Amino acid sequence: GANPEGRLIVPPLVGPEIPGEKKYRMGDCILSGLIPQIYPFRNMAKKIRVCMLTQYNGRDADYTIEERVNAVYVRDDLREKVEQDLALLFPAQEVEVEEVIQVPSLLHYKATIYLELDSEIDAEGVRNALRHMPHVRVSPDGVSSTYDINLARSISGSLPPITVFGGCVQVRGRSVRIVSALYYRQVAVLPNIDAVRMLGRSMDP
Repeated sequence: GANPEGRLIVPPLVGPEIPGEKKYRMGDCILSGLIPQIYPFRNMAKKIRVCMLTQYNGRDADYTIEERVNAVYVRDDLREKVEQDLALLFPAQEVEVEEVIQVPSLLHYKATIYLELDSEIDAEGVRNALRHMPHVRVSPDGVSSTYDINLARSISGSLPPITVFGGCVQVRGRSVRIVSALYYRQVAVLPNIDAVRMLGRSMDP
């Protein structure tokens, strides 16, 4: 609740030190879902571009009407905040958040990440890099819907909150596209626990 005060921490990244500042600021759902997907390419990426579809986070109305339930909200204020925070954590890259769109009643957020790299990598290399990140699962090629994720989650509670659609990883030369679903009930909670563990026990991010 102290935002924008404090030093930003989104495992495995910590923002630059702020002279005289002793507070830490935890990452929100969007940052907590994006950072583990961008982090493996931090030394290769020249440009990072992001598009987000998230759940509406405004006040719920006292009564429900069809026009409100089916509304789409363009959140330029949130877009600017996410862009500033990403730029803070990736100072060596050009960062652009193209849009943050919100709609009511989403169980998963949708993230599309575009990376411009300084060297070539193939799609399997991208998938392998993501498989080694905490809280990330790369789905089989045939999975392209959160319906399949929800079915799997109903059977097992051990699924990580970040699902990268493996078959949707696209590489063209040095351009990479990653599409993922972020399970909003856990996507910020687990990295925040990691952050507390890092700070409380002086652990390596």
